Amino acid sequence: MDEQGKLNGVLSQWLVAINCTNRRIVHTEYRVFIGPVEVAGYYHHLYAGLQSLGVNCDLVEYRPHRFRYGTKIKTPMFVRWSQQLAALTSGKKTWRTLAQPVEKLCLVLFAAQAIFRYNVFVFGFGKSLLPANLDLPILKLLGKRVIMNLGHGSEARPTYFNGAEPEVDGRRRMSVVQLKRKVKRRRRLVQRLERLVDYCVGAPYTSQFAHRPMINWFALGVPFQLPPLAGISNSNDVQLDSHQRPVLILHSPSHQAAKGTALIRAAIERLRAKGYDIDYREIVGRPNSEVLHEIANCDLVVDQLYSDTPLAGFATEAASFGKPVVVGGYALGELQQFVPEGMWPPSLVCHPNQLDDAIEQLLVDSQLRVALGHRLRQFMASKWTAEQVAERYLQLFAGNVNKDWWLQPSQIHYVQGYGQDESVTQDRIARLVKTHGACSLQLAHHPALQSACLKFAGVAPSTNTP
Repeated sequence: MDEQGKLNGVLSQWLVAINCTNRRIVHTEYRVFIGPVEVAGYYHHLYAGLQSLGVNCDLVEYRPHRFRYGTKIKTPMFVRWSQQLAALTSGKKTWRTLAQPVEKLCLVLFAAQAIFRYNVFVFGFGKSLLPANLDLPILKLLGKRVIMNLGHGSEARPTYFNGAEPEVDGRRRMSVVQLKRKVKRRRRLVQRLERLVDYCVGAPYTSQFAHRPMINWFALGVPFQLPPLAGISNSNDVQLDSHQRPVLILHSPSHQAAKGTALIRAAIERLRAKGYDIDYREIVGRPNSEVLHEIANCDLVVDQLYSDTPLAGFATEAASFGKPVVVGGYALGELQQFVPEGMWPPSLVCHPNQLDDAIEQLLVDSQLRVALGHRLRQFMASKWTAEQVAERYLQLFAGNVNKDWWLQPSQIHYVQGYGQDESVTQDRIARLVKTHGACSLQLAHHPALQSACLKFAGVAPSTNTP
């Protein structure tokens, strides 16, 4: 029996070795392109995660991100030439006019190379190698594996739901005709991409225009490389009483109107008036390294007021440092039912009208701040590391999709929008429908959601003027 046991052990080791070898072979078969845009560091972290798994991949940004995320990447020659031309002619109107066709030609030459160099493509924010996604039919014809991530938000979200559109910022106001045109263009983009790629990744509350099932954003997670906590000045770990020192609250809006920055400031002032000692700081438009430094030294983060996700980019960075995060938004509690089990980030979510109460909870209870921060850090470490998310993408590369990864957009009836008070969303829907009819919502494929929008905006369901 002992000899038989030893033999079984040797055979088991051989099987493990064979499986590992097969896994490496499968990985080395992939030549992965990631790009050509960056959104909140998502693709830099995914790139790092795939690299750590031994996957042959390249990350290419057509234009360097203004926040300069940390991962060093090589810029291909034609892309580098395009970037250099743009930099040299910046601010020079005549030279820009002359340079732009050459810049575009450089990117077309790069795209021609990339189409044949790679066999897997991970695109984001609705962008691909060529303008108007002209490369996607070619990639489909050649049998390339293409994944399009539409889960970031504004690339898929209906315009009337989107507070990041220019109408909300007080400087410009779209006419109803412009609003109608943008809505139609976005719906066409989403549905065209659905037809041309293998998998569309979508978030539940931004998937209204989708006709087909999508890969749930929350099933994959948000890739992130956890920073080491050793040596970080972290007053939360001391669990000091909030009355012994100021509580440092950090807010870093990428779009102040959409993030509700003015209302967050007002909430902080009301809490100060109640006697709370608060050191409130904002960091805006700075490199990512500076943002991370500020996060490492704060007590808590207030992310935004009108979010449609419990943990967006800045909030994810805070969670990786074990900082508690407050996120305001409509119907975030209901969103949890569309998230696979175990993949819901434990941020402190609240209705926009309850922001003061949510922040106050963390002001009065330092132990709650510590506990919430630790839960977020543990969630990041167990679900959203760059390697874990990269492994899920590898399943997509192989066409191996878990059943609970699918999102059915027809089940989503969320209507309150993002980045704006729900009254603004109601007004946009009402103006659009009263002028151009219910068909202008571009939701004919989703009649239940269309009815919900009409009811929410107080518009008669019978309104259907062409």
